[in-house]
Amino acid sequence: MKRRWKNKNILYVASFLLILIFRIGHYASQKIPYFTSDSRGYMNVDLRYLFTHFVSNEGQAPGYGFFLAIVRILVGTNYLNVVVAIQILLSFLSLFALAYTMNLLGINLLLQQVLLVFYGANPAICGWDGCILTESLSLSCTVLFLFFIIRYIIENNRWDAIRGGVIVFYMVFLRPQFLYVFAALLLFFLLKSIFEESKTRQNFKIVLLMACQTILILLYCGNFKAAYGVFSLSDAMPRQNLKICIDRGYYKEFDNPKLVKWIEDFQRGENVYEETWGATMSAISEFGNEEISRQTKKCIRVHLSDYIKDTLDIIVDDTTTTFLGYGSASYKLYENINAEAPGVVHKIDRLQLALFNNVTVGQALAASLLEGFAMVYVWVKRKRPPWIHMALFSISMCTTWLTYFLTCFEYMRTMISVLPYFYIMVGLFMQWVCTVSLPEREKKENFHDLR
Repeated sequence: MKRRWKNKNILYVASFLLILIFRIGHYASQKIPYFTSDSRGYMNVDLRYLFTHFVSNEGQAPGYGFFLAIVRILVGTNYLNVVVAIQILLSFLSLFALAYTMNLLGINLLLQQVLLVFYGANPAICGWDGCILTESLSLSCTVLFLFFIIRYIIENNRWDAIRGGVIVFYMVFLRPQFLYVFAALLLFFLLKSIFEESKTRQNFKIVLLMACQTILILLYCGNFKAAYGVFSLSDAMPRQNLKICIDRGYYKEFDNPKLVKWIEDFQRGENVYEETWGATMSAISEFGNEEISRQTKKCIRVHLSDYIKDTLDIIVDDTTTTFLGYGSASYKLYENINAEAPGVVHKIDRLQLALFNNVTVGQALAASLLEGFAMVYVWVKRKRPPWIHMALFSISMCTTWLTYFLTCFEYMRTMISVLPYFYIMVGLFMQWVCTVSLPEREKKENFHDLR
């Protein structure tokens, strides 16, 4: 037993050391902090506006801007370097939570290490840590949320459920797309109250907590509508819908002729992408979020069948896209390369890309669908709700497929938080394949009962 414990720890140390080497090489090969067009908005968040108007002064969800503002107050002018350091630290620490989660699920030790290294060294994970964007914190929070909820399902500690609820509440304000995770968690506790009568009282208390959180979210959305004309956590939806309508030609049937003419005046340049965004942003500025939202929603409803068909075409075209962090030197442009870094650093970075940059959007879409079959299979076989499979299926489906109906581009970036779920789903599938041919006694010893 002592020898087995020692070997187990050696494997974990080796895995984390290997991840650390690749991550150091990856960070050193970049110029960090790394900025995009969205970064400035988060950096300009004014806490005074947030506490007086109860909404962000930049129209973005306030969670990340609040985080930046607090760090700026604490450390001063060099706060962005501290922000990046915190993101890197949280990203690395979340790997321990991921390892613990896989252990709770009964995934084989060696398989755990393989998945841990492939996740931890993936540029799609650590490639966001140096960016002044929400993605790094989103991934770290996703892993922690997953850890607490799965441990709650398995060990039934109500404090894990409360911790998971608090984390997902912050995630909603970090990225509004996490509203579906919040809704899924609320539904989960309601269903648990129905199917497990002995725990109804405990689950009801947690539902009550989430009901209070829901009220706070709705109050924020109400204040946001008063300030920006749209009932939401951010002002992204009107411009994203407008860009979709422009790209697909739906805008020609807007019932506001001035808006149609305004858009067409921008459709004469050679750079279609820039002209589309120019038309989108200028129209938002001229006509306002409320009018744009009304026009686009009505137009999409009229063209619903075309909208669904066009979106499915985009999904098919996007399946070959590889998940990758925007801070990676290989993404889009090479402006982010740190030319002063030693040559060995860039070799480590290239090796990392070759070995671990291997998850595509198509694989994530397929895994989320297949998890649905696994959920039904386990449910029928065990004649009780497979809570873990239900969570993995519902959240991964909403994170991937729903993304194409809620945004207009950068789909890979929007659905990046599916990756922790993806690696766990792959681990569970591989574990099942490895144990399916074993005798029944050994199956029980080698494969955790997913309650």
